[in-house]
This record gives sequence, C-alpha cells and structure tokens, in this order.
Amino acid sequence: MYLVKSCFKKDHVKTRRTLRIGSLIEYRDTEIQQIADREEGTISISYDLHNFHIDPQLFNFINYNHHSENSAFIKDLIIGGNSAIIPGAIVLHKFTSTYTLKNFNRFIFCISLLENHEDARGIFSDYDDLWYVHIKNINKFAESIAYELLLTIKRKITSHIKLFEETPDPNKLSVKWNIKNISYEDRVINIDNSHLYVNAQHVIDALRHTYMIKPKTFAKEKEVRFAFDIYEENKLLHPLEKSIIIDASAILSMIQ
Repeated sequence: MYLVKSCFKKDHVKTRRTLRIGSLIEYRDTEIQQIADREEGTISISYDLHNFHIDPQLFNFINYNHHSENSAFIKDLIIGGNSAIIPGAIVLHKFTSTYTLKNFNRFIFCISLLENHEDARGIFSDYDDLWYVHIKNINKFAESIAYELLLTIKRKITSHIKLFEETPDPNKLSVKWNIKNISYEDRVINIDNSHLYVNAQHVIDALRHTYMIKPKTFAKEKEVRFAFDIYEENKLLHPLEKSIIIDASAILSMIQ
C-alpha cells in the first residue's frame, strides 16, 4: 500500500523541497473545482429518540460543540428519572433535535491510500504528476511533518505573524496529530433508538471527527487525512491561514 499525492509537476515535493499543509477553510474556499468542498468539516445530525436509556456522559457528549460552530434546534426534550434497566443511565422520554456542526479551522494534509501508486493517475484529472510514500513509513512521515510544522509556526509567531485567532506564546505550543481514513457517507445523519443502541460509536466518531466525513461523490479519492492540531498548553488553537508552507527536507528520503 502507498500514500500517493497527486500534484502538478512544477510543485513536486522533490522539486520545491517544501510541503504545503492545507486546512478546512482552504477546501471550502478554493476555486480549484477538482478539490473544492464547500461543506468541508460540516455535518447535520438529527435525533429522534423515544424512551431511550442513555449514559449521561454520552448525552452530554452529543450536546457538546466539538470545536465547531454549532446551531441547534431542539423540538422536544423530556427527561425522566434514572434507568431501571441500565445502571447509571437516565431515560429520555422524548428527544427530537437537529444540530449542524461546522468545524473550526484546523491544519490538514490529504493524500490517497492505494494498492498501486499508478492507480492515482486520473483521480485528479488536472494534475500531471505524483509522488508517494510506502505505508510502512506513515507514522514517521506524520511525525516529521508535525515537527516541522510546529517549528515553522513558532518562527512565524516569533516574527509577529498572526496565524491564529488567538495570540499564543510560542514557547507554550505543541502539536498533536492523528491519521484517519475518510468516511464516505451522507453528511446528513439521522439517529433513532435502534441506531444509537447498536452503533453509538458511529455517532461518537461523527461528532469527534466531523472533518473526516465526506460525501460518496469524493470516494474515488480514497483519502487518508492527516490532522495537525496546535495547542497552547491545553487550548486548541484555530488557524486563520488557508495553508502553510514547511520545509520538506525531513521527508524527502521517504518519497519516491
């Protein structure tokens, strides 16, 4: 398996020796139609629960904003007492609501996961080149990008370049990264009793990783997404930039 990045020949990482890390707002705002996604990092999730026995922590979780602009319409919320069936649970006699979540911006890097790197040709018709990394190097690849991204951000902030809504102390910054296959599914999610009892993890994942959901129309991309979250101590920061350029020297030996 290979991580394959489609690109223009002039922008090949070995030519530029730099790597551009994108963001959610880049894909929302770009005029490049083959990668544009106006609803990047957005879902609508509706609940229609009746006499549902739920762990209070899960109920609080589905009502949390999850680092998103969150609009909520709660039609019915009737809470009963403690569950006589599930220890520690409460009973939702009736809960009908719709939440729309639009994730705040974060840095992401998108790449295809393919059996054969040549399979990438034609996925993005406008691109005329590609480069790839063997899947065995995925963690090293991510760690190298995260390290260089953090260095770049610290340098820019020290130079008084405003990268975030906040004004962080560069000495208190850290980066956390995660990698996940994009889930190709409808961004309108309907949850009833059966769904939440049987597949609560799907709901948790959709809320926790909203930015990892894309419609099936994008499925041919077979995307793996790297998310790089910047923290000032324990506070997640939200970048203003659509993208940021980092030095690619540390990853060049992995690239073919």
